[in-house]
Amino acid sequence: MEATEETTFDLDVIMKEGMDRFNEKLKVAAEDDPITLSKDPKEDPLEKTKGAELTKHTEQELEVKKEPEPKKQLRFKSHDDAEKGYRHLQSEKTRVEEKNKELQSRLKVIKEAESRTKAEQEVDTKYLDYSATRHKSALKSIDDLDPDDDAYTDKVARIWAEKDKDVRAFDRANKYEPVEETSTVVDQEEATRQALDIVKSKAEESGLNPEDQYFKMICERTPTTDDSGRQMSFDDQVKWAITQTKNYHAEQHERFQEQIKAEADKKNKEFAAREQPMGRSGGAKTTLSAPVIVSLNDALESAMEFRRL
Repeated sequence: MEATEETTFDLDVIMKEGMDRFNEKLKVAAEDDPITLSKDPKEDPLEKTKGAELTKHTEQELEVKKEPEPKKQLRFKSHDDAEKGYRHLQSEKTRVEEKNKELQSRLKVIKEAESRTKAEQEVDTKYLDYSATRHKSALKSIDDLDPDDDAYTDKVARIWAEKDKDVRAFDRANKYEPVEETSTVVDQEEATRQALDIVKSKAEESGLNPEDQYFKMICERTPTTDDSGRQMSFDDQVKWAITQTKNYHAEQHERFQEQIKAEADKKNKEFAAREQPMGRSGGAKTTLSAPVIVSLNDALESAMEFRRL
């Protein structure tokens, strides 16, 4: 009788193969389910949905809370205001330029004075040094003389006289004389005189008195630029001053005439009131016994009194 071969199973191998198959199936199932396998919140569809909703909600809140930017305020509200502002700036520019010229002039005077003082001090130092040296030389010459000499006094006097002569000669040769500054002052005075002559001539040609006090005052305040900012020449400045003076006197004359007329009307009303018959109203017809006459002298005196007040 043949022996039957007995089959023996290895349980360890069977368990290992079974676990491998289980893990493979589990891996396949996990790959088909992204929610289960997702470990990164950024790749999680649910987290992506929540993040999108949160971002949308935040943007809506920012849009609600965001305030509109305020409108930029314009410096000038109209063209006229801009023109006034421009003229004001030009006036300020002229004032600053004039102030700068004045300061530059003062600074120049100060520097010239300092330079002159320094030069004078150097001259004085040289004079003292030379004078002291010459004195020593004279004293040595006197010491060398014989005191018992009959001509001793005459010789001493001669030595001192020669010393004084040399000192004076040195002073004349080294004296500080600001020749250039003197010339500059003379040139400035001449230029000023010529400018005044031109102003006087142009004023007379226009029928204006050059000695007019208002004209003199306005000449001191003449601008260097016009309303458009263009630089004014010297002739333009003189014309401007003449025009301003004439306009001023024309206004004064017109105002004076109005005062004369007002005073005349006042006199007429007073005369009419005195001539009105008693018992009649102002609306009743009246007959004046004589025409109203108001002298020019009365009107002028009244107007002048008004101006004095």
